[in-house]
Amino acid sequence: EIYTLSLHDALPILVDSRISYQKRPDILKQVANELGKNFQVDAYGIIEKRQFSEDYFNNSSVNYKGEFNGIPSIDTSQYDIYLYTSQTDGVPNILMEVAAAGLPIVASNSGGVGEFVIDGKAGKLVEVEDIEGYVKALNELRQRPEIAKKYVEASQKLIKTQHSWENFEKLVAKDID
Repeated sequence: EIYTLSLHDALPILVDSRISYQKRPDILKQVANELGKNFQVDAYGIIEKRQFSEDYFNNSSVNYKGEFNGIPSIDTSQYDIYLYTSQTDGVPNILMEVAAAGLPIVASNSGGVGEFVIDGKAGKLVEVEDIEGYVKALNELRQRPEIAKKYVEASQKLIKTQHSWENFEKLVAKDID
């Protein structure tokens, strides 16, 4: 899918993740509040009720959209950027799913995230608690859609060359020989 920047006044950003301490919704709220009116931040996910209340995002710039059932249940064509603020992770499948859907990624530089979101090539990595870093990266993608397009093309190429079923079969066949 080819990336094109929407013509919305407020650039729509997708966030989908469990609402839990590990995923750092506190950082998400801070980033959304710093972005202001030029962005619309929509968050989907199950709220970990032992950690956060249902009204956690009230009085913030985050629009909580409720639970979701995987990326196919969200109309990703309504979004221009995917934001990921997790504190710890492996290589999350969700990042490959949103890249396949055609969204450029701004993500925390945690765990194995950088194995797929190659900084400056297939997305933008930001240190987990660097609020200004997220804001700067999101503003750059808004102002320079050609960079966003480059990130999408590179991440989709990574999916095909390193994370596809065909690649897996080739690696298995090579190991068997």
